[in-house]
Amino acid sequence: MNMKKKTMRISDLKSLYEMLPQPDHSYRSLPFWAWNAKLDPAELRRQMADMRDKGIGGAFAHSRDGLETPYLSDEWMDDIAEMARSGAEFGLEAWIYDEDKWPSGSAGGMVSAMNPEKFTARALTLEVAAADAQIDEAGVVLRCRAKVEGARVLEMGEG
Repeated sequence: MNMKKKTMRISDLKSLYEMLPQPDHSYRSLPFWAWNAKLDPAELRRQMADMRDKGIGGAFAHSRDGLETPYLSDEWMDDIAEMARSGAEFGLEAWIYDEDKWPSGSAGGMVSAMNPEKFTARALTLEVAAADAQIDEAGVVLRCRAKVEGARVLEMGEG
């Protein structure tokens, strides 16, 4: 698809004032477009036409809770292709948000599912306990004495 973009050049307030009633797509909003149902190419095309008719410059397709079309499936890719075709035809920018819901980088759980031991997120936490407290040692990395004030660790000793 060859999409030549013609961008308006604004060099002074008079040019800006003249452009405002009908700005090109580069000066229009590009909202997040929540994909949260069973996707249908004809419906995606209809919504893109509606965005054009309402003066929106394009959209970021964003997988959200409720999506019934499997993320990154062949069907998903067909829907992305329809969005790109419709965007080009209607003069809209068609963007794809880079993730399936949250957190970023997990591809909707597919990354960690490939190798949970290697790709599941881990974190260290600091838990403050009294010196005589009973502590479940499972997963403990370090146990030491510390001087704590509120949420700040002022000193850490050996432990």
